[in-house]
Amino acid sequence: MNKKLPRPLRVLIIDDDKSFVEELQRDANPYRIILDHAMSLEEAIEIMDERGEKAFAGVILDVICLKKKEQKVADESFLVKAKEVFDRKAPSLPKAILTAEPGHFQTLKPLYEGTLSVYLKGGEDQDRMFAFFCKESEKLENVRMASQYPEVFEVFEKQFLGNSEEQELIACLKLMDSSDPVVIADNLARLRRLQEGIYLALYRKDPKYIPPGAGIGGGSLFKHVIRHFKVMHLIEHGKIIEVASGLVHSIGSDHGTHVPSKPPLYAPTRYTVQMTTFAILDLILWFKEIMEPEVTSSNGTSVS
Repeated sequence: MNKKLPRPLRVLIIDDDKSFVEELQRDANPYRIILDHAMSLEEAIEIMDERGEKAFAGVILDVICLKKKEQKVADESFLVKAKEVFDRKAPSLPKAILTAEPGHFQTLKPLYEGTLSVYLKGGEDQDRMFAFFCKESEKLENVRMASQYPEVFEVFEKQFLGNSEEQELIACLKLMDSSDPVVIADNLARLRRLQEGIYLALYRKDPKYIPPGAGIGGGSLFKHVIRHFKVMHLIEHGKIIEVASGLVHSIGSDHGTHVPSKPPLYAPTRYTVQMTTFAILDLILWFKEIMEPEVTSSNGTSVS
């Protein structure tokens, strides 16, 4: 049986030399590192703001680079400003300086010791940098979660669901052992939102997956959606996905999204959260099967 490969790590790199970054990506491939390239600090900030800190496993900074998109000449104050920006925007991420100049390397290595790792472009030092990001990534919560549930987190890697849904799921997995009533309610609300995110993603893939005129928020409309799934043979009556869907919707709505008018006879516990969290994992796997592109078999039939 093939062992599943770990999820690739995404590292943001700011460097105004496009051809160098393309070459660096080839060197990064054996480490399963994807370099998201920004030509300027301004562009890098836009990428980080759009995707969020948790989308990345690290940041690589040039020494002298463009600060603004419209600049034509690299700015010598780039490194100081870039470090300041990403220390604020991405405090948990490991960061490295990558320079082509031996003089900069000799000067910056002792200067940033303990705060930034400094590497030389080319040769074994680049390999040391990639190994550094792989090792440091083990400390990142999102990477640990993705490693623990790799088949589930594929939906984010393949962009079937977005960054906001990924952060909702990470928070649920991280906090599902908490017995704090506030955390329990927050987690159940997250799971309810995540379920809605799944159905909205199905609608974006093809409106046929959601019945015409149906919303997803209310209980009666939710039942309409479930009936529609059964008509389309996406789920079986009374089987795993129908039961899991009802569980997440009912518990998430009654004890998370809505404030009960009076205390329930039996209040949700951390085990309720765990049960509902694992139900959403099954829903995600079901959702992933639908979102996967169809493959045409040798006899001409379409298979998922």
